[in-house]
Amino acid sequence: MGFTLEIDVAAPPEAVQDYFADPALRPDWQSSLRRIDRLGGPPRGVGARWYDVTLVGAKPLMEVTVDEPGRAWSEVGEWRGLVARLDMRFEPTVLDGVPGTHVVALVDVDAPGWRMPIGIAIRLFGPLGIRADLKAAARAIERRTNG
Repeated sequence: MGFTLEIDVAAPPEAVQDYFADPALRPDWQSSLRRIDRLGGPPRGVGARWYDVTLVGAKPLMEVTVDEPGRAWSEVGEWRGLVARLDMRFEPTVLDGVPGTHVVALVDVDAPGWRMPIGIAIRLFGPLGIRADLKAAARAIERRTNG
């Protein structure tokens, strides 16, 4: 059960991917987060792990599974048997004559058994919140990149 969102960012793919790939920046653009709690291992890149500490009290364990500079970034999160995957692709484009990035974000949620209502809620309402978060990230990336 999942959905796809797309957004354009007026910054090159490397800058866009670099921003999304930094777990420490997530509370700045992801509205559901209070903070992240890092675990041992690399701070970034494949194998980086942390807990998302959310406003509602959930604390999913997150892990980066793909980190291809300027091209792709993926993570998987698990909380009480609910598993969510985020796959992001960064495609070069031109926006108003400026190098930009077309971001494609694929969200997939596995919510077996008693978790199924949670999965349905994420499928129904997740796109609204995640789209707003992606727009907030785009604004932050554009400010950092374009001054």
